[in-house]
Amino acid sequence: MRISVTARHFKASDQLRSYGENEVKRLKKFFDGIVDCEVVLTQER
Repeated sequence: MRISVTARHFKASDQLRSYGENEVKRLKKFFDGIVDCEVVLTQER
């Protein structure tokens, strides 16, 4: 599965990116056909 993590309006730390990727990987046990996933992290101003 290809995972793309994007942060908007702030610089996401490596730890935050890693957390997001690990959470998305958990979806694989429910949906085996996931090929691509895009995670967008935003900070409200």
